[in-house]
Amino acid sequence: MVKIDIIKHFFSTVSNVGTAEITDERLKRKVIISNRLAFTVGVLPIFTSIYLLVFLGSPMFFAPFLVGMFYFGTIILNKLNHNTISRIYITILPTINLMVVSGFLGDKYSIGIKFSYLSIIVAPIVLFDLNEKVKLTFGILWVIFMYYFTDYVNQFIPPFTVVDIRLLNDLRAINFSSLLSFIIFISGYLYLQQLNYNAEKQINNLLEETKQQKAELEQKNTTITDSINYAKTIQTAVLSNTHILDTECRDYFVLYKPKDIVSGDFYLFNKIEDYLILVVADCTGHGVSGALMSMLGISYLNEIIKKSEIKSTDHVLSEMRKQIKTVLNQNDFSAISKDGIDIVLVVVNTKTMEAQFSGANRPLVVIPADEKSEMIEYKPNKMPVGVHNKEEDFTAIDFKIAKGDTLYLFTDGYEDQFGGTESKKMKAKVLRDELLAIYKSPMQEQKQYLEQFYQQWKGNEPQTDDILLVGIRF
Repeated sequence: MVKIDIIKHFFSTVSNVGTAEITDERLKRKVIISNRLAFTVGVLPIFTSIYLLVFLGSPMFFAPFLVGMFYFGTIILNKLNHNTISRIYITILPTINLMVVSGFLGDKYSIGIKFSYLSIIVAPIVLFDLNEKVKLTFGILWVIFMYYFTDYVNQFIPPFTVVDIRLLNDLRAINFSSLLSFIIFISGYLYLQQLNYNAEKQINNLLEETKQQKAELEQKNTTITDSINYAKTIQTAVLSNTHILDTECRDYFVLYKPKDIVSGDFYLFNKIEDYLILVVADCTGHGVSGALMSMLGISYLNEIIKKSEIKSTDHVLSEMRKQIKTVLNQNDFSAISKDGIDIVLVVVNTKTMEAQFSGANRPLVVIPADEKSEMIEYKPNKMPVGVHNKEEDFTAIDFKIAKGDTLYLFTDGYEDQFGGTESKKMKAKVLRDELLAIYKSPMQEQKQYLEQFYQQWKGNEPQTDDILLVGIRF
């Protein structure tokens, strides 16, 4: 068993000569086949040489020995990474060998020689793929050419009679050698076919497995998408109904464009006694994570604004921050969760038209009806409603609203969109300039214009973030 293992290891080592740096599995198989053919066919004449020397004492022993050594040239070429040359070499060499042998033996043994040619024609089919059409065609045509050329040569060159008569008389040995070479080539071909079959079977198994995984993923994706769509239904129901604005404002629009199915942006419109409450907010993230935060934000806001002790917008944000930090375990800025909410909060006394604003990272833009007045931008506190490394008290800004004044409340999704001629962020100034250009138009026309401008700016770029922009004219 040990000797058999040694032989197997040696044969495997010879077979894999020159394959270490080959990444193409098909080419690697071709190189292995060429090595095995060269080794097997090369060993046979060497054994013949030993037989001639030891048992017959023939001086012609050196001829088959040299032939065998020539076959090992294929292995050397593969070692030097000349894979194409080695395969052409092992295709051409046997035909030249047979022509020389035919010259030695003459017409008496032509049947065995021709039988050998039939076996050699398998070589290019085994060693070259269909995509190597030129080499494959050359190999086949070369063998056919040598088959007829050998007959032509034999007509003009007499047999080389120096060959040992005892060897020439054994016709069966010659035909057996021809049959053996045929078997070797056919075995190589069948071996390659088996390799291809195994490879195709493995590929088919992988494809089938991939199809199953794809089907499972599609099913899971459908289930998840259905769940998210249902979550969208819930989120839409929770968002404030805009009918309050129908009765309290002259005109308005809500431009709401989630990046995903559900959104991290939300708006809230409510009225408690004489106070109209306007909220536009942007939660950390977008999609499912943002939507979960938005549900928290809506819930806490609705709860806080109903408390009689909460008298100002800054108190609303402070109370909201306290609750957000508690539920998210944000004891300090080193907390794992640093989620928060950027928000615009405006409360308007509908009798006196006095208003108050507080903001967390988001400003309030007011464009007065008086054409002589300029756009007013009320600055927010530079921190979110949530944990922050430099927390401070929120501030409240009081201002008066005149008839015809327009308020714009928005998250950062619109102005953060990449696009334009240079694929850069839109930035705040571009949005402010557009608002100044259209603020006199009816609010629904403004909404249509802003949607079109956004699409033109975005172009082929993906949507960057959730978009929420509310315009209200009193």
